[in-house]
Amino acid sequence: MKPSDAVITTFGHCGRGVGAPSGMDDLIEDLAQALVDGECDEPADGTFAATCMDDRLRTDGTDPLLPNIAGGCFGLLLAARAVYPAYSAETCSARRFMQILKDDELPVFAHIDQQFNEPAATGCAFNDRMPDIGTTAPQIIDDVMTLFNADSQAWALARDVADRIRLVTSVCDGKDLFGEDASSRLEAVRGAEGTIEVLSGSHCPLGADISFRSGQTLSRTLLDVDHAVKLFHLDAWSFTPTATQLAWLLPRSAEQERAGTTDADLIQQMTMAMLLTGFSALSVLCGPDTLLVIRP
Repeated sequence: MKPSDAVITTFGHCGRGVGAPSGMDDLIEDLAQALVDGECDEPADGTFAATCMDDRLRTDGTDPLLPNIAGGCFGLLLAARAVYPAYSAETCSARRFMQILKDDELPVFAHIDQQFNEPAATGCAFNDRMPDIGTTAPQIIDDVMTLFNADSQAWALARDVADRIRLVTSVCDGKDLFGEDASSRLEAVRGAEGTIEVLSGSHCPLGADISFRSGQTLSRTLLDVDHAVKLFHLDAWSFTPTATQLAWLLPRSAEQERAGTTDADLIQQMTMAMLLTGFSALSVLCGPDTLLVIRP
């Protein structure tokens, strides 16, 4: 695959975070070519999106080669909460949701930023900043529709899912609609005996990589050794099989049964939610000039 077959750009108008790190211009050509050529890819261990898109290795220097999604298991929880008609409040409580994954022997991954001290160590930026991500999702849809002069009907599903994301991430008195906050969501991972990675150092990514290449994930170890850079990374290819497994696994609500909601309906909405929240999270963390590589 040549670079022209991929999308190599910046976040542009959708970037809402800090500016790009210095020195990006000197690295962008070689790095983009390496990503497109798959030089830092390794076979993924499974198809179920599990680990967070975080740019850092674990404290012990290891890198679980699981498909990446924004927020890890918190991103999966948000995707399940975003469907309509909704699952029951019990099913989509963090405690019950993580236990369902654990009971089916699916990976339950989250991380804590070592730079924070208790009680502020509540997980990754995705978990801590869900309201920001929820607010950004509809804004991104509006930006894209304006940029491409898109027919609103063609974007109806995306807009509906984005509005649902904003609703379920809204906070009142520090709690979301499920009566939870970042701390209680992290405790739900502990309660399910999930893997909680402890990551050292602050975020310093050169950019973001979104890959649709089935079965492959970006190795942070190879990226660091071969190119001495760090990237956020999403395995978008894994979102549909992950949503398919969740749709099969999560018990239907009475509202879904009455509405005749199908697996296809749920899969479509959850996949859309994973893509939207992933890009929203990246948008919050990345600036207008930050490198963005999309690999078909």
